[in-house]
Amino acid sequence: MARNKIFILAGGLVILIALSALLILSDQTGEFQVAEDDLNTVQLEDESSEQTPSSGGDSVPLQEDIAISEGETLDPDIQEDLIEQAQDALEAYRPDPNLEPFSSEALYEHALLYNAYQIQDDENVLEEDLIQEDAEWIALELRAWFEYAEDEVGYSYDEEDLLRYVENEEALSDSNASLTVLLDELEADDESLYLRQLEYQFAKSFLWGQISEGSLSDEEEIQAYYATESEILERLSEQNPGLFNSDL
Repeated sequence: MARNKIFILAGGLVILIALSALLILSDQTGEFQVAEDDLNTVQLEDESSEQTPSSGGDSVPLQEDIAISEGETLDPDIQEDLIEQAQDALEAYRPDPNLEPFSSEALYEHALLYNAYQIQDDENVLEEDLIQEDAEWIALELRAWFEYAEDEVGYSYDEEDLLRYVENEEALSDSNASLTVLLDELEADDESLYLRQLEYQFAKSFLWGQISEGSLSDEEEIQAYYATESEILERLSEQNPGLFNSDL
């Protein structure tokens, strides 16, 4: 178990370095956008590729992201398949709609649901304990981000803030069709489930918007983001020493 957690941190560090390089290059365009490395839909290079919805750990085979051009509609057969997958995931891992926003329990249950939804087919399904372990780690990390925003900048969460963020950033675009289908199914089931899933999907970029200083240049904001990420992971390791120091 400890070895897995070490791999998670190592994998996360490699991803952070790679993303940092990409973001520095993007600075020439005059735009800065925080990479939602573990929550946004992961695009696959081909059907045999494997990624993980977290920033590290065991690979989980994910659906290929489905991109459609503006003005086009999703193919009915593909949409039907996605709806069926979303309903199957909900049947197996329906979260409790009464959980508090950004609570560890809510983040964990919605991570489980999203992992189940992203599994491509029965041949590649992971053992349930691995799916649960991955969801547990994601929930710990995102809860740490939320607590950091509360402690360091005094942020008090309001669901309307998140809804405005999603609308203003056009986070739910047509190019993210698979996620939109899942969210539609959740909204039809219970609006609370829809809101909790939005919190899970966009936690890092949304919370960073509450933490960051708007007067920073792009380069300064990149540096500030990764400094904050590092500080949050350090706090997480201090609060959960057993995750990193248990016997192999």
